[in-house]
Parts: sequence; structure tokens; C-alpha cells
Amino acid sequence: MRQNELISTALRAAKVNAQSPMMGSKSKLPLIDFGFFLRGSVDERVHVASAIDEALSSIGFIYLSNCGINQHKVDECLQWSKRFFALSESDKNNVRRSADRSHNRGFSGVGKEKLLDCLSLALNLSSDDSLARHHTGSLFNLSLIHYPALSTQLLRSGDLARIPAHSDFGTLTLLFQDATGGLEIAEPHSAITGTSADFEKSGVFRHIEPKPGTVVVNIGYLLMRWSNGRWKNTVHRVSEPPSPSKEQALGGFDSSRSQELSNVARSDTTPARYSIPFFAAPDPATMVEALPGCWSEHSPKRWKSINAGQYLRKKREATYV
Repeated sequence: MRQNELISTALRAAKVNAQSPMMGSKSKLPLIDFGFFLRGSVDERVHVASAIDEALSSIGFIYLSNCGINQHKVDECLQWSKRFFALSESDKNNVRRSADRSHNRGFSGVGKEKLLDCLSLALNLSSDDSLARHHTGSLFNLSLIHYPALSTQLLRSGDLARIPAHSDFGTLTLLFQDATGGLEIAEPHSAITGTSADFEKSGVFRHIEPKPGTVVVNIGYLLMRWSNGRWKNTVHRVSEPPSPSKEQALGGFDSSRSQELSNVARSDTTPARYSIPFFAAPDPATMVEALPGCWSEHSPKRWKSINAGQYLRKKREATYV
């Protein structure tokens, strides 16, 4: 009990420090050095957890650096992804996803632990309530995604789309990506109803530039429910990467990409994009409801308890047709 009180006091003290050295002030998303959690002191671990809590409460997305995954391995994996998608359709069909739509595994054609510990610390959870306890037998999913090159005009007109506005439905997502760009997140409250379709129609989106050496982390629907709405399940999409002039205005201009992007603009072709999202979800038998400390008499539970396995199966069957 004393240890929990000390951690709670440290978390409150960390939140007072608005100028966190873990967060990049010029980034469109908070940039947090996770190495301080992996190898730091107790105070540094608490500081990282506090910075993540603040970011997920306001935006729902973060960049993580020094998370223990070698960038060379990520680049190598992206190269293997390019090789796979360059194969013939018949070769790719050898690993085509099964007809059982509840299992999102295999090629489907065109058309954990440390981070969970950090999130548990941010919520000041006891060992009995820790998030890792609910992810011991979960079937995590890692996808290799290829967005083929396509006409920029068709993309702008809405006749074609890469991935329309949506929100993820598991615990959290870790996104590794190439340098092409195109990820956009919705500004909160920029759509009237708050549905993904409404955001796609009238919401305001901002581009999230790729940052080598980082992973983009965002919250899924079930973790939003676990936190009783404290952490945001932000709507996002994949669209046209910004032009060189727009990217420079956004503060994310990389001079090494200037000629490439200029050539793209002249050719009216949006280049291919490759990404590797890792989706974490709870064990199927888990009942998800507001965690201790995330609700009170003055802030009651916003949702009823829900079975994670049944919810995810329903969402996957509706999504992966």
C-alpha cells in the first residue's frame, strides 16, 4: 500500500512539471523517450508514465523513441514487405487469409509487455489490476500493409481512398512506417456527431509526419473504455501525403525528400506506402470495464462491462470482408 501511495505522489508531482524533457515541443505529436522507462530510475519511470498519460488524455497518439526495437530491423522488415507485395497475385494467394473472418491472418489483397507496464503505472494500478495480466494469452496481430501508388487527383476527389477515417478497436496500436507519409489524425470535436463517417465528411485532420527511429502509438477503443474515457480513442486515416510546400509549412520538411515529392506532384501520382501496424488486444475472456482509480462517485462508470473476445470478433467480422 505504501508503494502505491509513493507512486501516486510521484505521478502527481510529475504532472506539475509541464516542461517535460521527455516531450518534443516542436512535434505535432508528443515525442517521448521510452529509454528512460526501460533503463531509468524509479523517478524517471514515473516521469515517462506521467508524460504518456498526459498525451493520451489529450491527443490519444504519441511518438515513442528508444523503445528497444532496432531501426535497422524495422527497415529490414519494410524491405521484406516490399518484396512480398512485388510477388505475383498467385504467389501471394498461397498465404491468403482464410474464409473465417474472425481471424485476420494471411494475405487479403488490395481493397507488449513493457509498454503495458508503463500504462499500468500511469493509471496507478495494483499488480492485481495491471493491464499485462489481461494480455497473457492474447493473439496479437502484426500486419504488413501496402498502399499501391495511385492517382493523386482520384485520391483528392474521393473517388479512391487509402484508409478512410476510423478508430482502432483493441487495446493499443504500434505503427512502424516508411518515409512516405499520409497518416492524419482528427482534431477533437471537429465533427458534429463524433462518428468516423462524420469526421471523414467534415472533420479537420492534421498530418503526422514519419519520424525515423520512432514508433507511433495510439489508443484502441477497449483501452478507452478501461480508462473510463480518460484516454482518447482518436479517429485517424491514411490520405495523400502533404506537398513539399505544405510539409515545410507544417514544420516537417525534410530536404532529402524535396525532389522526390516534387516529382510526385508533377506526375500526379501518390507513391506507394508501406507500414507495419502491431495491434494489441486483451485475452478473449477478459471483461472490460472501468479500472479502479478511473471512476468515482463524482465520475461514474461511462460504460457497462463488455466481453473483449465477443466485441473483437464482431468488429473483425464486420471489418474484414
